[in-house]
Amino acid sequence: MASSARDENVYMAKLAEQAERYEEMVEFMEKVSGALSGTDELTVEERNLLSVAYKNVIGSCRASWHIISSIEQKEESSGNEDHVFLNPLVNGDYPEIVKKNAGNRIPTFTKVESKRVKGSFDFFGINHYSTLYVKDDSVSLDMDTRDAMADMAATYTYGRENEAFPDRFPVAPLGLQKLLNYVKEEYGNPAIYIHENGQLLPHDGILMDTPRIEYLHAYIGALLDALRNGSNTRGYFVWSFLDVFEVGDGYSSSFGMYYVDFDDKKLTRYPKLSAQWYARFLKEKNLTAIIHNSMVQVSFSSAR
Repeated sequence: MASSARDENVYMAKLAEQAERYEEMVEFMEKVSGALSGTDELTVEERNLLSVAYKNVIGSCRASWHIISSIEQKEESSGNEDHVFLNPLVNGDYPEIVKKNAGNRIPTFTKVESKRVKGSFDFFGINHYSTLYVKDDSVSLDMDTRDAMADMAATYTYGRENEAFPDRFPVAPLGLQKLLNYVKEEYGNPAIYIHENGQLLPHDGILMDTPRIEYLHAYIGALLDALRNGSNTRGYFVWSFLDVFEVGDGYSSSFGMYYVDFDDKKLTRYPKLSAQWYARFLKEKNLTAIIHNSMVQVSFSSAR
């Protein structure tokens, strides 16, 4: 019982630390937002921080999914809610369907605001993990009180069986390729950086994470196909280098290529098979590189 209470206290302390950092980040970004709108002013130190962090380059980052109909299995919109953010940045206004469904709950751009926001970005950041299936939910528009999700008049799942959130993302690399092509065709091929792409697995100490290798192999290949098709994608980042605290699952699942022992005060790290595969890929530029099992421990427990 004592051990269980101690573990819970450690976990709660980590949550509190994460929450404090998040609040600091939100407070800073709110001040940045105020500075952009003219209602607040940044200090010299804060301006320098932004300049160093972004090297005077500003972009918009969104979690982006490829969407197909779960009924007719035909492609719908690769951008889904992304057009709510991209359309003003590229065209200076919200899409007509968004204005229609949201009504007077969505702000109206003045001519000055439209001119100011149009083209006010240098790149579009994408966090992409898998393909979603969409079903019509137009009855949601009949509700008196609605949020942005209800305004979309659709429901999303990760499969045709109404799976809300999977233990492991379905590997659907064609979705990434079509998403990049959609942005290219619809928004004039802006610069794109894929900020997050990776496979969700339990944080169970298993170092032979072959499903993660299969996932990365497929999606990097899809990115290559998109580049050959003219996509202006300039950067790709695997999520994630290390196991970290995940917003949705805390420490129960992870995306890291390095296992982190959160029970160890030193937070000792152990390379997973995916870490060696990715390192070899970066060095040899060979997607088909094979890592022999002898090069990595089978599990974290065997390392102790």
